[in-house]
Amino acid sequence: MLLFPFPLCPTDLCFVIYSLFMPCFFSAPEELYATQLSQLQEMGFFDTRENIQALIATAGNVHAAVERLLGNPGQ
Repeated sequence: MLLFPFPLCPTDLCFVIYSLFMPCFFSAPEELYATQLSQLQEMGFFDTRENIQALIATAGNVHAAVERLLGNPGQ
């Protein structure tokens, strides 16, 4: 259970939960996957658009994104 130093009404609690978890749903993919994009570029994958598509399709899994970019999406 979350403990706060002050009482929260249900509306405040919803705002706290929203603030903690919703930014990842509204962040630009370039921001959300910035670390993974850097890793892919270090590996020689320079097409940002393709990299983002692969990361979105693999929920940010760099290994799976590399496989997808290489044309082996099932491995």
